[in-house]
Amino acid sequence: MKDKNTKVPEIRFRGFTDAWEQRELGEDIKFVGGATPFKENPEYWNGDIVWLSSQEIKERFVTSGTYKITKKAVKDNATKVIKAGTPLIVTRSGILAKRFPISIPTVDVAINQDIKALLYDDERIATDFLIAGLQKNEGFILKHIVKTGTTVQSINLPDFQKFLMAYPMLPEQTAIGNFFRTLDDTITLHKRKLDKLKELKKAYLQRMFPQAGNDVPKVRFAGFTEPWASRKLGEVAEIVRGASPRPIQDPKWFDEKSNVGWLRISDVSVQDGRVHYLEQHISKAGQKKTRVLTQPHLLLSIAASVGKPVINYVNTGVHDGFLIFQNPNFEIEFMFQWLKMFEEQWLKYGQPGSQINLNSDIVKNQDISIPTKEEQKHIGNLFLNLDNQVFVRQQKLDQLNQLKRSYLQRMFL
Repeated sequence: MKDKNTKVPEIRFRGFTDAWEQRELGEDIKFVGGATPFKENPEYWNGDIVWLSSQEIKERFVTSGTYKITKKAVKDNATKVIKAGTPLIVTRSGILAKRFPISIPTVDVAINQDIKALLYDDERIATDFLIAGLQKNEGFILKHIVKTGTTVQSINLPDFQKFLMAYPMLPEQTAIGNFFRTLDDTITLHKRKLDKLKELKKAYLQRMFPQAGNDVPKVRFAGFTEPWASRKLGEVAEIVRGASPRPIQDPKWFDEKSNVGWLRISDVSVQDGRVHYLEQHISKAGQKKTRVLTQPHLLLSIAASVGKPVINYVNTGVHDGFLIFQNPNFEIEFMFQWLKMFEEQWLKYGQPGSQINLNSDIVKNQDISIPTKEEQKHIGNLFLNLDNQVFVRQQKLDQLNQLKRSYLQRMFL
């Protein structure tokens, strides 16, 4: 079914004036699925053909998978070899609750039953244009074409085949596709740089703090040779719990005009522990029922998402799901990074219940090795510099993704 009309996108490349044409996806595209060969048959596995499952459809390009299968597996089963450069979409996976993954294999691959390959005439449809067009419509697809209410989300294929997509002539498709491919390449480059910085920090965290049984780290700044002192967290700070007004749902505790924010775990996750703003603000009445910090303090989450370190840089009312390190005998930045390094270790102490909670006494009695204040400053400054670099990279990546979303809305119908 075709619906020719005079609609055109808000932004077009110079020289293109023809109207776009709407067509159902199923008019141009054949959806080809795969299968999983019998896993107990050794003749089917450890061959030369990359075999992909839905978990491996993540990035724009996919080159390898966890498993490889043999030619016999392809011959004996419903799976098929898909040529390199053919778009692959996930049609059944829990990820469809949040995203609509699309990847292009750079080598010939076989696919399982949760993936569909999109086959079409490349003299009629430009691949990069098609991918960008589907990404532009991701929200609609997730809301109206993904089946919910089942154990695992899946694409309603008949509805997807009827989905209307607008196409210009092939030269304009190619120009648009090339534009978004270049933008995607730039986004990928920045993401890789960000990932490398995060991996570098992770490696430093493991090497610049002593591991269990050691009193010095593997890597130190020049000039520092003394063993680190053994302490308990409760010995180097007065650790107290935040407080929450009850019932917490009562609106009288909150006031959007207040200059005191209300710290929640969602604020911590979004800002990676360095809290420069708070979405919710607590009223004067609420402030009397909590602990208010007007200076930067080190905090630690002990409920829900346990073990997340926090530094507040704004006036903050502290929920009872956090501990506050008062009167610290340490450099805050050093201890913030130590807690980052130790974060996953707290999970083993979580107490069972409606949600995981970390007992404050456990935190106070946690052993820690700690160097002199001067060495703490050096270590803290190193990690602060790394965190600042990560922040700048993340901002740039966020800006590029926002730019892409804007162009997708303005360059497609």
